[in-house]
Amino acid sequence: MKKRSAILLALCSFFLLSFSAFAVDAPTVYGLVKKEMKYIKQDSEANARTMFGPKDVDGYETRFGIKGAVPTGEAKAGYVVEAGFNSVLENSATERIRIRLAYLNWGSEAYGTMTAGQSYLPGMVRNIFFDPLVGTAVELLGLDWAPLVGSFGGTGGGATQLHPYLPRAPWSDMLGYESPSFYGFKVALAYDKNQQEYYQKNSLAGASNGQYWMTYALYFDKAVNSDVKLQGTAVYSNQYIEGVIKEDMDSYWNFSGKVFVSKFSLGAGYYLYEVDRNVKNYTWLITGSFDILPELTWAATYMKDRLSEHNTAIAINGTQGYQSQIATGLIYKINPYVNTHFVAGFYNRDWNGGLSPAGTFEKSTGKNSTNATQIALGMTVNF
Repeated sequence: MKKRSAILLALCSFFLLSFSAFAVDAPTVYGLVKKEMKYIKQDSEANARTMFGPKDVDGYETRFGIKGAVPTGEAKAGYVVEAGFNSVLENSATERIRIRLAYLNWGSEAYGTMTAGQSYLPGMVRNIFFDPLVGTAVELLGLDWAPLVGSFGGTGGGATQLHPYLPRAPWSDMLGYESPSFYGFKVALAYDKNQQEYYQKNSLAGASNGQYWMTYALYFDKAVNSDVKLQGTAVYSNQYIEGVIKEDMDSYWNFSGKVFVSKFSLGAGYYLYEVDRNVKNYTWLITGSFDILPELTWAATYMKDRLSEHNTAIAINGTQGYQSQIATGLIYKINPYVNTHFVAGFYNRDWNGGLSPAGTFEKSTGKNSTNATQIALGMTVNF
């Protein structure tokens, strides 16, 4: 009896130890809810010359999801499934409710991580969070130019003009790899067929389902000491069709750098999107922030675009217009899960000639300039 009990105890101990070695942690449920009281005043755009009331933050919609990881020896297999609830003006997709992220990854700190599924494209997350005013009405993620000053830009809106800062939807079904860190540097690669691409190439009608992208990114993150940190990002992406690179396919470059010194941060970026060889759109960006108190941050951004004209009838490689945004605001962290913000943005657009989008300017004046002001008070809850 004692021998049998000892054997049973040994077997139970073995199975318990085996189970614990491959134990799966319970999934983490997370979410974000954000709302704003927004005021907009503008002198030209026909969509909404003056507006006041509660709005969602365009491009930073309410969402919830689950995530977790399963040990597989030295590596881990991770998963994320996330649903997003679009605001009325949300540009990234037309559906009100959609699967926003759904991907698997596998890897380790020593060998890097492979990712498959609907995930963030290389460099996009770093572009989004490069902006200290992300998640507010004046964030650069939304790039809500069309309702403000009539520009074609945005992360998913407009059929004829692509914005350099986020030239594509931030996520796509892809196969990607991110290397481990070597002296602060990481390399990321991705191959994808971007179902959310919104630019229809007139010279390639019917071929939109065959458009693929290769994206290459280099990241740099280094803490010089406890008070000084450096961050850099370089991304190049090019498009091709059915495995053949053509001269009239789109491509883009993103470069940005940021330095953190104690309570300050200062960053600068340069972005270029080349559309079918004929059009090159540029963006210059400066950001800054200062922690007035541990829970109170002041931030500001300046952004200027140079736009070229491009539509079904005409393609001109030249400066057709400029648009700019100056934004500033205060972000107050009530606790790690709740924060409030008060922000203001000032916009200007000058169109130098050629064809101008309908409804952009006052019909009675014929002027080629328009301005807008946006002010918002909002709250964010994370869980």
